[in-house]
Amino acid sequence: MSQSLAPECNEVKERYDTCFLKWYSEKYLRGLGTTDNNECAGLFKEYSKCLQVNSLHFAQGRGRRL
Repeated sequence: MSQSLAPECNEVKERYDTCFLKWYSEKYLRGLGTTDNNECAGLFKEYSKCLQVNSLHFAQGRGRRL
């Protein structure tokens, strides 16, 4: 799995990626899950929020990346 665009979000991205890959292979591909019934949605929201916060800090000149 790849790293997050914001290093501060690597941990939550890893948890989301792990959850999603498990859900996708064990449920979705077998017809047992739908995109509306994705138990990883909470982790995706957490990751998205982390990206938004860290992108805002970067845009405001608080970022450490070049």
